[in-house]
Amino acid sequence: MNIDYDNGSGLALVVGGSSSIRYGSSAPASPPPPYDDVIAEDAPIAWWKLDEADAATAIVDTQGLMNLNREGTGTLGVPGIPSGGTAFDANGVGRFVTPAPWNWAGIADACTIECWFKDTPDHVGTQQRIMGNYASGSQGVVQFDIPVTTNRVRFYAATGSGLLSASAPPGSDFLDGEWHHLVGTRELVNGDSLVVKLYVDGQFQAQNTFAGVPTADLTANFRIGGYGASAALPCLGEIDQTAVYDYVLSPSQIALHHRAGAYNPGAG
Repeated sequence: MNIDYDNGSGLALVVGGSSSIRYGSSAPASPPPPYDDVIAEDAPIAWWKLDEADAATAIVDTQGLMNLNREGTGTLGVPGIPSGGTAFDANGVGRFVTPAPWNWAGIADACTIECWFKDTPDHVGTQQRIMGNYASGSQGVVQFDIPVTTNRVRFYAATGSGLLSASAPPGSDFLDGEWHHLVGTRELVNGDSLVVKLYVDGQFQAQNTFAGVPTADLTANFRIGGYGASAALPCLGEIDQTAVYDYVLSPSQIALHHRAGAYNPGAG
């Protein structure tokens, strides 16, 4: 009788050279549910999948809240996240915007924004606004961006007296040519503290707290790809599967969203 460790698959008790009992082995992980099913189950109030053909002048909100109109150019129809579909390459010249300023008074106390983003190392050092409705320190609700001199994503909210932000930690490479799943949550806790949290690729990254009730104006245009109607603060990369929720997604929900979106059903 001997005990054999079989290439990391588990311990095997071998008796007489033939029979064995294996301990610690595991079957291959089952694939996640389809991405669209996972997102639909969690009921976003707005969901722009960005699956339109390039000629489209607007992108459809599958939840029916509001379609977004095209500003500038950019390119629709580029390959999307691994789970399938197509995406939008903003390329510094394209955005999609709400037809009118969006008032978040009904959801700002507990909400989540989500998207997938991809960009390359040659854009390190250029500030980018990816998506959100931030307008100034005293106006807007949520925003993803990449500050100057870093390739680390940041999620922030206006408080009325400035910005409350949560950033990915130093050393977290982000502009690497791969798709990354971004989730930001905003929540008013105990009626007197605003908490923002950032998740990247299903993992919690950072949080920050504003002690007080925000006084920021909750009405501003919501854009995917850049900030403002000009290209002054553009988005240079590609964006896919953007969504807004009127509640705070749980860590387990966020992890499943990432797993489902990163799964490539055609990869063998």
